[in-house]
Amino acid sequence: MATPALILLPPIGLILLSERRLDPKAIPFLLIGASSYIGKHAIMFSLGQKSAGPSFWRWTRAIQLLALLVCATGAIFCIYEGQMLVFRGGFHKILTTVPVHFLLPTVVLSVFDALSNAQYCQETRRDVGANSGSSTDIATSKAAMDVMCVFISSFSFFLQTPTWVQVLSYGSVVVLTSIVSLLLRPSHPSSQAEELELEDYNPTAKLLPETDQHAPKARQRVGYCFGFNLKLWVFLLGLIGTKVSLERPTRENRIDDITSIRPITYIPQSSRRLDVVVSHYNEDPTSIKSFIDNLKEIPTIRGLDPNVIIYTKNNEIDPAELKQASGAAEVTALPNRGREGGTYLHHIINNWGNLANQTIFIQAHPHVPNRVLRRLEKYFYPLRTGMLDLGYRDTRGCNCLDCRDEHGWVDEAGIIPELMAKAHHIKCDANTKVSISYAGQFVVSHQRIWAIKKSVYESLNDRLVGENRIKLGGDEDSPDAPFFGYTIERSWNALFQCADLTGVRDMCPGLAIFGSEFADLRPPTPEDCGCLDE
Repeated sequence: MATPALILLPPIGLILLSERRLDPKAIPFLLIGASSYIGKHAIMFSLGQKSAGPSFWRWTRAIQLLALLVCATGAIFCIYEGQMLVFRGGFHKILTTVPVHFLLPTVVLSVFDALSNAQYCQETRRDVGANSGSSTDIATSKAAMDVMCVFISSFSFFLQTPTWVQVLSYGSVVVLTSIVSLLLRPSHPSSQAEELELEDYNPTAKLLPETDQHAPKARQRVGYCFGFNLKLWVFLLGLIGTKVSLERPTRENRIDDITSIRPITYIPQSSRRLDVVVSHYNEDPTSIKSFIDNLKEIPTIRGLDPNVIIYTKNNEIDPAELKQASGAAEVTALPNRGREGGTYLHHIINNWGNLANQTIFIQAHPHVPNRVLRRLEKYFYPLRTGMLDLGYRDTRGCNCLDCRDEHGWVDEAGIIPELMAKAHHIKCDANTKVSISYAGQFVVSHQRIWAIKKSVYESLNDRLVGENRIKLGGDEDSPDAPFFGYTIERSWNALFQCADLTGVRDMCPGLAIFGSEFADLRPPTPEDCGCLDE
């Protein structure tokens, strides 16, 4: 079964890596599971169970050592990441988002798979003359390791947000593999076993009749095929369970059903249709110019004559030189306080009556710039886009009254429920889920900005860099790097009335390197990545 497994690994890997919403924190769990599974076979091989391992263990010693080194390095890295995840408090977030009613059947199936696979191993060793006591120990260890490997790998699947295309693709691989395994199942073990496996290492094997030597190997081969196929079905169950749970929006997370943008009695007119506000510190001006030039080439943006405004917080740079090198229309120097959130709030407050119809807020070095441009090209609509998130968006959201993420951030200041009350006009309860944003890059319309009072922005800015500055990081918290800035970064969705979980889910392509852009059984729509104005 080793050869079919190696053949299937590339397409399965591509399917997983093409996840449009692949959770980066799920990768360590997935790699730990894979490394543990390889380590299990290494232990079986060292105990004389040559037939228990895949053909990998028949390779040359140099290749074996290289593969083990890579796996060991990956395992150490992933264990470290997992430890940091727990240390930062992110594990609490993961446990609260895993659908337990789908996870329990996975655990049961993984235990059944491990015990059945271990039984074949035990019977084989007993039939070839192995000590029954050591056989029981090995079978028990194998079962325990199987449970751990399958559980960890399945757990990582529950952290994904797969599309139906990906679920069906993986499901077809599982079905075809199972069919092939049934067709190749040996009907005459004694005649086919020699072709299926190498002989077990056992000094008494040659004393037994040839038929008796090969029959247990064939049974073990069948058991290995059964165990492998069952693992594939367990993983498929994890993907289907996650997809079904995400496709069943409940009343508790339908924020848009009970909120609306505040009516605006007066909309100031602006001659500018699109502003591009860039938060700069020490980034290369030529890279800014390159990004802006590419931005202006997007068809839906080219005709809007975007006005580029750079706010720099580097006191050592000449604004005039930065303006000339970057090609910006305006360059303004600001004190180095408040991160990019302070820059954006400054622009909104000081241009309250002169905001463009739509504004792109971006950092001088955007997170995955090519993906940002691609998202703007596909999902930005002049006069229609109300809020378009250009960064990574946690589609699983957080509890409004206890908002936190896998990076260790916690809404200690209670900003999320405050903004939900002021922007969405609802009072959060224990069941209210909201989405949070990352990277500080987004598009917002003047209608969404003006939907809440100017005093709300002034209050946020005061708590970020003013006299009432909130300090959350102890001595490490400083005006130029305030910990409260991380809260502002995650609050833009709530602030601009686009925090509904069901509004933007798995359809929006991720910004990861392997993020896919194919549709989930339907063409992409403007609502996939943002919120539209009426």
